[in-house]
Amino acid sequence: MKNIIKTFAICMAVSCGLASCYDEMDSKESIDAAFVLKNVPTVSLDNATANDFSSASLYATLSGIEGVVEAGFKLSPSADFSKDVKTVVAADSTTTLSADIFGLGELTTYNVKAYAFLADGKTVESEVKTFTTPKAPQFSAAMLDGKSYVSGKITSYFDDVFSFDFSIEVDPEDETKIWINNLDPYFAANGFTADRGVNRFYGIVDSENKTITVPMGQKIGYQNVALVAFNHADPDVADDYSDLTITVVNYGASLVIENAFGFNEGGFYDLFYGGIELQAK
Repeated sequence: MKNIIKTFAICMAVSCGLASCYDEMDSKESIDAAFVLKNVPTVSLDNATANDFSSASLYATLSGIEGVVEAGFKLSPSADFSKDVKTVVAADSTTTLSADIFGLGELTTYNVKAYAFLADGKTVESEVKTFTTPKAPQFSAAMLDGKSYVSGKITSYFDDVFSFDFSIEVDPEDETKIWINNLDPYFAANGFTADRGVNRFYGIVDSENKTITVPMGQKIGYQNVALVAFNHADPDVADDYSDLTITVVNYGASLVIENAFGFNEGGFYDLFYGGIELQAK
């Protein structure tokens, strides 16, 4: 009987010890509570205004920034934000939020709301407002005037690496004619630049099709080296020469060189595959 009592006493002691340990450990509720914000911030959409046919400026206010992981805006042409949702993250999660968004469609009504992701996994959102973009103007050469474009690193046919960096200006006497300064990156890197009267090529703008045609045969300014384009994006597949075609994307936001092209005098100094995309600076 004494042994039974002794054994029971030991078990009770161990049980109390374990219970004490469990009391000292944080419960799931207390752990979760550590991530619950004392003052949950709110967000309100102050203004959403179309700047032009393809861009808008957005403004919102946060009541506080405690626990805010990310904040920004969501846009959609559907009232329930079920399709074509665009998200733009504000640069800084301060109490004042602002952002510009580009690449919108003309004559489109967008629903906008501000949002904030919180540290506890929740999301707070503002009320919804709308704005409508205006009709896009007729594309023209004037939209390209003064713009500069740059590409990423481009590997040539001969495995040389270049970056296109050229500018465009409209001819003062012909509103459909533009001048492309420093189209050839090889010669530009070697001092043959437009400010010295070379490496300057004219193109004709087709406003309806949003293309620029740069006639082949234009000389770069070094001996008889001239622009040569192909009728295919791959010079190995091409079976004839053509003018150089440049497609204007989103009213001059970017340009795409579709043909393979190069500069030659009997042989090529450099030669590039088609499919080069350049972004406006």
